[in-house]
Amino acid sequence: SASVDEEMLDWEETVGRIGAQTAKQVMIQKIREAERDALYDEYDDLIGHMVSGIVQRYEGGAATVALTNVEAILPRSEQIPGETHHANERVRATVYEVRKAGSRIKVILSR
Repeated sequence: SASVDEEMLDWEETVGRIGAQTAKQVMIQKIREAERDALYDEYDDLIGHMVSGIVQRYEGGAATVALTNVEAILPRSEQIPGETHHANERVRATVYEVRKAGSRIKVILSR
């Protein structure tokens, strides 16, 4: 059987490994939050400004638009009456609202 010293060493290695994994997860979480906050600040500063993006999807009257580094939503209520959009179409709209939604940000556009 293992000596008390060897068992203690195994226990310390295990605790150290768990501690390192936890520290790594915390650091990754903090980096993600910092990235989200930077993205939020970038688009919050663009509220009322014109941006250009590519329509990814058009479902239920709402368009999902790919901007430089985030997906935005162009809801039906913020579109020009009678207007429809198609995938891969370039669209210009103003940044209407920016929200933090968990680990991501939501950018709402308006035409």
